[in-house]
Amino acid sequence: MAYIGAEPLPGQNREVDDISSGFNGNATQFTLQVNGLNVSPETANNILVNIGGVIQNPGTDYTIAASTITFTTAPASGLSFFGIILGAGINTATVADDTIGPSKLINTAVTAGSYTTADITVDAQGRITAAASGSISNAEIANNAVTTAKIADSTGASDGVTTAKLATDAVTAAKLADNAVVNASVDASAAIAGTKISPDFGSQNIVTTGGLTVDTTTLKVDASNNRVGVGTASPDETLHISGNSSGAISAKIENTFSSDAIRFAILELKSGVGSVRFHDQGDTLEGEIKYDTTNNFMLFATNGNQERARIDSSGNLSITDGDLVIGTAGHGIDFSATGDGSGTTSSEILDEYEEGSFDVNYKTGAAGSNTLSAGSYATTGGLYTKIGNMVHFQIRIKCSSHTAQGGQIVIEGLPFTHASTNIASGAYITASQMLSGANNVRLIIGGTQIEFQNLDGTAFQAGSGGVNFNNEFHCAGSYIAA
Repeated sequence: MAYIGAEPLPGQNREVDDISSGFNGNATQFTLQVNGLNVSPETANNILVNIGGVIQNPGTDYTIAASTITFTTAPASGLSFFGIILGAGINTATVADDTIGPSKLINTAVTAGSYTTADITVDAQGRITAAASGSISNAEIANNAVTTAKIADSTGASDGVTTAKLATDAVTAAKLADNAVVNASVDASAAIAGTKISPDFGSQNIVTTGGLTVDTTTLKVDASNNRVGVGTASPDETLHISGNSSGAISAKIENTFSSDAIRFAILELKSGVGSVRFHDQGDTLEGEIKYDTTNNFMLFATNGNQERARIDSSGNLSITDGDLVIGTAGHGIDFSATGDGSGTTSSEILDEYEEGSFDVNYKTGAAGSNTLSAGSYATTGGLYTKIGNMVHFQIRIKCSSHTAQGGQIVIEGLPFTHASTNIASGAYITASQMLSGANNVRLIIGGTQIEFQNLDGTAFQAGSGGVNFNNEFHCAGSYIAA
């Protein structure tokens, strides 16, 4: 005798194979088997389940679907399991009307030709042959049942799938094959609006074989000559900005790198004035180069736009504040424009000017033997001015004591070494309380010292002429530095 559902086995209880090896705290679904074969309890009430020694509540702690048991809470790893499928009894009572639902019928329970309603007729081969209403409703068509093979090819505007059958915006980009829309598909008279073009082209380049012109002459890209024009359709420089305004025409060059002190520069042209202005991160004007055509001068400003130098209409350079500094790699100031033509170019260049002071040491001893002894000075010192390689100096010496030794008197400590040259150089006494007969003494410069000599070229000895170390001595001179 055939049965609807699982065939009952009267009086037979069967122990289910152990499934605890699959308990891991995550899995909730397991297959029920007896002796390795799948079994299907009729309902959750037809099986007793024990997890970890606790009887589970059917329908609450677990459910049954065919041979699959699903637990509400995933059993933890290590819990024990046993289950018993209860033997079914046979109920011979008549089944009530409308109590057997479609889920109790197997797929082939209704044979071909055996099902006819007022809506649908099925023939002997299981095909739908007629519909009383003249059409098959959407509910009677299975999902994905209609394939492209069932849709007729379109031969005109009214058959197949027409645009009238498509809802507005029904076809999305995902339904279009790559490269499906080609240039020929776009109507030449229907331009693509700018709002339909993304402002970000990502890594893609905009390629054009000619110039790119926007708004006539507002922007012109001259690709053939690698030029860009703003306000002109014919740029004649790499960047050509043109305008016609009584106000200012300006261009801004900006660097947004956060650590830069100078953030941007502005080139501005207006009536009578052209300038380049430099601004810091706070938009403060730090410096400016400006040409004034009305007054014919060029101005240079720094430190908060303070004027530092100006070249006037006569070509004169005026330094408003600061010094004219020639660096170590510089050559000097060229005065060749005022030369008389008899000198060399180098003789007309001022390569150095320097003023300063220096310390001197007044000694006596044998000349060149370095046996002089220093004095104890009350006041002493020297001043010098160096123009090019010519050194002019003045010296004042006053000694409070001195260890007198025989030998030549020498003053050491000149600021620059004397050049070995035949050009005359030397010093002369301007005032002396130390020497009697000072008119008979000459001062000769060698190296960085001044040697005292008699008029005949012999050494002027300490003690000779009545040297008095407690009085003052003044001398001045000039020499060419090495």
